[in-house]
Amino acid sequence: MSTIRQTLMLRPMHNGVSGYARIQHENRHTVVQLHARGLPPGTARLYWLTHDRLAREAASAAVGDHGDCSIEAWTPEASGPGRLQALLLITGDDHPRPLMVGLCADQSAGSILDAKSAALDLCAQLGRHNGKEETVQKAEPVPVAEAEPEPQPEPLPKDEPVTDPPAEPEMMPVVEEPEPRQETSVPVQRKGAKPPLRWPRGFDSLKRYFDGALPCRILDLPGWRFVYAANAGGPEGLWVGRQILDGHVRGVAYVTRGSAPPGPGPFRTARGVDGLLYQVLWQRL
Repeated sequence: MSTIRQTLMLRPMHNGVSGYARIQHENRHTVVQLHARGLPPGTARLYWLTHDRLAREAASAAVGDHGDCSIEAWTPEASGPGRLQALLLITGDDHPRPLMVGLCADQSAGSILDAKSAALDLCAQLGRHNGKEETVQKAEPVPVAEAEPEPQPEPLPKDEPVTDPPAEPEMMPVVEEPEPRQETSVPVQRKGAKPPLRWPRGFDSLKRYFDGALPCRILDLPGWRFVYAANAGGPEGLWVGRQILDGHVRGVAYVTRGSAPPGPGPFRTARGVDGLLYQVLWQRL
């Protein structure tokens, strides 16, 4: 397959920001390299928008001390030439704001307005659903893309339960839990309210990922919830999942993309909802 390359100058939607992106379509995948400066402090999140008005997060990165940021992401085959319409860059806080957009197709005034409108709609959607435990509901006109169900990976083993966390691969560090915040009052749990989720000892440091990142559907596993760790200050290229039964966390999973294990450990190969291969390290608690 021939290689197609593009260089896009990004259009600002926030005062003082500027940047560009390089796009390369090759081998049924698309590589995006984005460089920006003048960004507000915090985190920048990159989304790609297809012609069917589906917005999907590609990657995120922390903004440097001087307001600069570089993001590199691999997008699946669905975003190949002719389908990728625009890149959307937004802030990664609780109330996202649009930062820049870049057109990958027709450079008409109408396309720019459509891309800016899509960025505003995406920020409004994420702001409304921020912090919710359930799967994010799709909003119009920019719903969060969901792929068709794919074959499930092998079931969790029923023998030899793990009572203490084993050593994790080098690329999947468990981030230490921050010091508890001082509370000004003790909340009173109302009758019928959902009790707090209980984590096993040694695994409660994973709680910060699920508190700080929106859920994503990477594997078709009913009863499991997955989040992208980098969206909550964790490592890039790592998804973390949890299984809840009777108000307790009964299983966790570490997921990385690729056809070969990233390191030692009982990894299993699974096919994600996007059709790509992933390596999964299961832990039954």
